[in-house]
Amino acid sequence: MSNEEKQIEFEKVVEDPKYFYLKDFQSKRLRSTYDDFASQPEYASACFFFFYRIYSVEDTEDRDRQFRKIHGTVKNFLGGEVVNSMSRLIELQDLTIQLDMKLLAVLAEMEAPVSFDVDTYERAYKMSDNYVAREKQIELLDFTIRLIHSISHRFGIGMILKGLRAACLVLGHTAMVDFLMDGYRAFADLRAIDPLAEAMVAREQRRLDRIWAIPLTS
Repeated sequence: MSNEEKQIEFEKVVEDPKYFYLKDFQSKRLRSTYDDFASQPEYASACFFFFYRIYSVEDTEDRDRQFRKIHGTVKNFLGGEVVNSMSRLIELQDLTIQLDMKLLAVLAEMEAPVSFDVDTYERAYKMSDNYVAREKQIELLDFTIRLIHSISHRFGIGMILKGLRAACLVLGHTAMVDFLMDGYRAFADLRAIDPLAEAMVAREQRRLDRIWAIPLTS
């Protein structure tokens, strides 16, 4: 599917009131699952970034398109390894949207109400039949938060990102840099990412396996 076709499909989805209920439902679920981390000052900003920036209701296609255009500029400031790794973030965003679209399609087939309950959500989640894709989503999430944490702890990264933003501002493409700067602010004071990252992988995998064990009755 081309970028233009993906944009058209996304615009159709966001017109569905179930989409916003779904994103709010998922965001609340994440806050509940990781409340033990979010309630700790050390992890609060990182959790907020996770809840509201990585899993966002916003259209990320424009940000990702901008990143492709400023690829060379970002490479000059942050290096090729980071630039190549950022493609994994785009992959995570694309996959998340695809999974949400599939879930909404199943909810529509079930004739679920706009304000569906947990049982309906988990039934639709399993009926979407994308276990492997969900595991991939968990893998990409782990990679992404570790990447942003790593970037945030590079020596002088604050000044580097400011310089990068100034360069991108001239080009008119600041969305991806703003995302990185938000990540830098969220993770800069977090010394160890392992406890949060490992908890996310373990809890999301455990939840996925629990839902897949639910019997589907007619």
